[in-house]
Amino acid sequence: MSSRADIESGARRTLTVSKELIVSAGVIGSPQILLNSGIGNKAELTALGIPSVQDSPNVGQGKMEHVSLITGVTTVPLNKTMLPAKSPLFKKYKDPSSGPGSPHIERSLDIGGTLKLRSNNSFDKPHIYYNLLSHPYDIAAHKEALRSLKRYYSGPAWDGFATGFKGPDPDALSNEALEKAIRDGAFTSLHPVGSVQMSPRNSKRGVVDPDMRVKGLSGLRIVDASVFAPVYILAERAVDFIRE
Repeated sequence: MSSRADIESGARRTLTVSKELIVSAGVIGSPQILLNSGIGNKAELTALGIPSVQDSPNVGQGKMEHVSLITGVTTVPLNKTMLPAKSPLFKKYKDPSSGPGSPHIERSLDIGGTLKLRSNNSFDKPHIYYNLLSHPYDIAAHKEALRSLKRYYSGPAWDGFATGFKGPDPDALSNEALEKAIRDGAFTSLHPVGSVQMSPRNSKRGVVDPDMRVKGLSGLRIVDASVFAPVYILAERAVDFIRE
């Protein structure tokens, strides 16, 4: 890592780490710090004039983001927008999910995004490419999700409540028009993860090992959502490692 840190005032400070450096700058900041410090794709860093410290081509690769598309139903006027937990409807219509609060359907989209440096100036904002809806599966999954929701809202439990489907209607639009509606309506959920991904210790993929140490280096860990573990569990596990 670089032995210098830029402070907001523009002043320079020399920082010396005696044991271990822990980077927790987040899904955008952590890969940016690594890249600016020479840890990343050697060819890309060299092209920017950044000396390579560790050739780690997966830094900034595979960043995942939730894609959202708002749908729902129009309803008759209601006194409540949520059924009481003891509503008799829950006995009449059993919940097919695996447990309380569990999702009924989960969709996982295929292509991850990337983060790359614009220059060797550590204050420049990086290029962020989401690659959302860039794989045919992404569109197919959204189309099937809309069809499933339409079937759900057409069920007998909604009789007397639902008056219409709100959102891209898979029964009313052609395949081409439905795809356009999905692309026009989709947006990010601001839940990025995985820009410095964890992988098995001996794997060539990923950036950090299961102990969150940057592969190929000593004394450097990444502890945040960029390694793609749940943040709360990650933080607790990191405490155990650091104490050791």
